[in-house]
Amino acid sequence: MSGAPDEAPRGQYVLDMAAVPDTPIASAPSADRILRGLPQWRTWVSMREHGNSSGRWESTPGAWTMNYDKWEFCSVLSGSGRITPLGGEPIELKAGSTLTIRPGFRGTWEVDETMTKYFFVRQV
Repeated sequence: MSGAPDEAPRGQYVLDMAAVPDTPIASAPSADRILRGLPQWRTWVSMREHGNSSGRWESTPGAWTMNYDKWEFCSVLSGSGRITPLGGEPIELKAGSTLTIRPGFRGTWEVDETMTKYFFVRQV
């Protein structure tokens, strides 16, 4: 491994997505973004550094607008819903769905059944 220290502390270069803190951060979309329901979010952040973050996210049912200014890779673990690009066709999400959202994405995120996903976000 060229350029890597000989003795890196365990976990410094590899992050276990399942190794998240016990206590989540509670949040929700702002009221002006909610289209349906009262979605509540819980986020377990496993890493946050240099504008990047990763962890596990959960949302209760609802729908809200999205206006992304970041990259996000995510893999749905459970639940169901969809994201719909503004003026585009819905992309159905369920356990096993894996996707990348590009900066500049505009549209809606809908959760029909409480959804959990792993995520990696990179700020631009």
